[in-house]
Amino acid sequence: PEAFVDANGKPVKGKVSVAYREFPDPVDMYRAGIPMSYDTLGQQHYFESSGMCEIKASQNGVPVFVNPGKKPTLHLATKQRDLYTLYYLDTVSRKWIPKGSNEALDLKQETVSTFNANTSEEVLPTPPVPPAKAEEGQPVLRVYIDPASFKELLCYDNQLFQVDTKRSKMNPADTAEEWNDLQLQKTIQKGLYLVAFSNARKKANYYVKPVLKGVSFEKALKKYKQLEANYRKAVAENKAQLKKSMEAAAKDSMETLAQLERNRKVEAINRMIDEENKRIALVNQSTIKYNKKKLNSQYEAKIYEQNAALVRTFEINNFGTWNCDRPLQLNLNKANWQYENEAGESQEPELLSVAYKGMNGVVAGNDMGGVYLSENRLNVIMGMHENHLVYAAVPPQATNASGQIESKKIRMIAPKNDVLARAQIRELLQ
Repeated sequence: PEAFVDANGKPVKGKVSVAYREFPDPVDMYRAGIPMSYDTLGQQHYFESSGMCEIKASQNGVPVFVNPGKKPTLHLATKQRDLYTLYYLDTVSRKWIPKGSNEALDLKQETVSTFNANTSEEVLPTPPVPPAKAEEGQPVLRVYIDPASFKELLCYDNQLFQVDTKRSKMNPADTAEEWNDLQLQKTIQKGLYLVAFSNARKKANYYVKPVLKGVSFEKALKKYKQLEANYRKAVAENKAQLKKSMEAAAKDSMETLAQLERNRKVEAINRMIDEENKRIALVNQSTIKYNKKKLNSQYEAKIYEQNAALVRTFEINNFGTWNCDRPLQLNLNKANWQYENEAGESQEPELLSVAYKGMNGVVAGNDMGGVYLSENRLNVIMGMHENHLVYAAVPPQATNASGQIESKKIRMIAPKNDVLARAQIRELLQ
């Protein structure tokens, strides 16, 4: 009751239609046209997803919204146990909005860290970071920042930032420059930050690590020992409380999640079958229907078997697309190739994108037909031709002495229908 509100914030009464779908692999992400890149401080990162879905709600065709006092909880099957970041897709700017970190729930071990998308606060306490001593002879910056933005930097006084000269060459002239803007951001590597300075004339970026000097370091070391003891105590108390709560609800939760998962798989198969039936009017219906049911049921059963015990759980404060991701910096090279069909005739597939073996993500090509290929993974190029999915498997591509990928003509495979194409691409990416 009162789980939904209208545009004016008033509770919605009566029946509400909820549309839900998941995007478990690169094929589904590609077909949905979901952006899987993230730009931060001028650096391009590519998302690897650990669970992504879209949920919408409406009444008589009019959108309704989440009641802030009764936010729904979503459960996404996943393969990854690592800590990922939860993102919400802004459909206007087509950019991902970070909503905090998210951990997976292992139903077999009955341990969980929950997350509220409205507050962006983790349930588990933040572990203290051991202080690092500044190295002699290395350039050090004093950066004044909002400490609330970086909890791990709240602990110690007189915090400095030492330039990582292996990654950033220090320009002495920058120390005399008057900067108008400064941004500090975490990188993928733990303990490494990127600081960006700018003014009307120039910009400067440096990779830095938080350090301390002299007496400040000695004081920080003593403080760290106390913080570490407090953290361990808090973690133990937190886990004990979580275990107690989980034991009381474990049986009901597992049965409910299992039933939800079974229902979702059945609904997903039915939607795919209905979709493909509309597209394949000239093919023998009975044969195609048999192949679709067989291929999809085998694939869905395989995914369910792999993921049934590992689930990501989080509350949402908006309807739309939600994604548990981690940004990666991939070593990719651009290629502008020509394409042909299986008969050797020239072909110009549209909406080219690339998925990579062992990575649950997809990288879109550019507007000129270029694609971005990995040097160390199998590349699967996907595209659309005459409203049908086509693809080509391409081995890792290194550049030549000129830093370019050799020009080639790539033969695109066009299975009889999109169900077969999806199944074949998924098999290549496993």
